[in-house]
Amino acid sequence: GLGFANVPRRVAGNPGIGGVAWTLLLDAAAAEAIETLRAEGIRAILLKGPVTAQWLYSGHAPRRYTDVDLLVAPDEFPRALRALEDAGYRNYVEVRDTFEGAHAVPLRLERPSGAGSTQFPAGLSIDLHWRFDGIGVSDEGFWTVIARDAERMLVSGRQVEVPSEPARALLLALHAGTFRASFRQPLRDLDRALERLSGDTWQAARQLAMRLDALPRFVAGLAVRPLGLELIDRLDLRSAIDVRSR
Repeated sequence: GLGFANVPRRVAGNPGIGGVAWTLLLDAAAAEAIETLRAEGIRAILLKGPVTAQWLYSGHAPRRYTDVDLLVAPDEFPRALRALEDAGYRNYVEVRDTFEGAHAVPLRLERPSGAGSTQFPAGLSIDLHWRFDGIGVSDEGFWTVIARDAERMLVSGRQVEVPSEPARALLLALHAGTFRASFRQPLRDLDRALERLSGDTWQAARQLAMRLDALPRFVAGLAVRPLGLELIDRLDLRSAIDVRSR
């Protein structure tokens, strides 16, 4: 990973930057946000974005992303939201206390801000999660399972917590099963995971899906890709797609 000092001010401060440079800034912003929450005694786990890029795309064409996703415990969510708002992020959900049907709050850095040697430009985006779409157990149950098995990854020069590999595989399948087919990146991510991950990892992801009451959406997500259909047959999961997921 690259530390803050490795993102030049002339790059970080240029509102016209894009592509790889923007993802480097998102990585740095994610690490800084996790540090901000940690200083408040709040544990945060980094989902997707830089996690998927390092895990599945290292040494290949870079995976670009436009925001990063952080997961916090449901009972810590209000404090985490306030801490990031105090750091300059704006919650642009109109009714702050009404999140019916939602799983995350989108935050955007409202003004340029400095951290170490980096001048973060306005517009950087973080989705703050307290749950994940497709999970059937309680929010507390989801957090407990993900947090218990979390691993560490170096992002922008800092150690951050990320989900275990089976959990990452599960989340990729859930993500692919959530979006319309025209949104290609979740499908590319799932294809890469299906090509690279072992059968043992997918078996562990299946067990995790069962524990989290996410099996129907997990299977529905796998079913959108040819290699996923093959995996469904190997794991004998054809009967697991319910009416809603279908």
